[in-house]
Amino acid sequence: VSGEIEYVGGIGPGSVSATLGGFPVRGVWFSTNRTGYWLMARPQFRSLQDLQSRKIGLSGLGGTNHVALMMALEKVSANPRDFTFVAIPAPQLLQSLESGFVDAVL
Repeated sequence: VSGEIEYVGGIGPGSVSATLGGFPVRGVWFSTNRTGYWLMARPQFRSLQDLQSRKIGLSGLGGTNHVALMMALEKVSANPRDFTFVAIPAPQLLQSLESGFVDAVL
């Protein structure tokens, strides 16, 4: 609107509303055959297996980061039921890891 933002990651309700409101926006799509997520864990955890029975923070259960983690667990033959997933708002994920509320975040 003000001309100050040249890029925003993700297409969501805000960008759809802007387009419908007549603002000049462009969408760019890209695709990959790999996931772009990083699992960050407290230093004592060195593998996915180390996180069994531990809390892993995700920005949303059932979202793409959750699905990516399920795929990673499947790849190493781990059972998702052996892990505890906790939904945490994305802006609070790192703080939750640093405070010890969760043992890892994605």
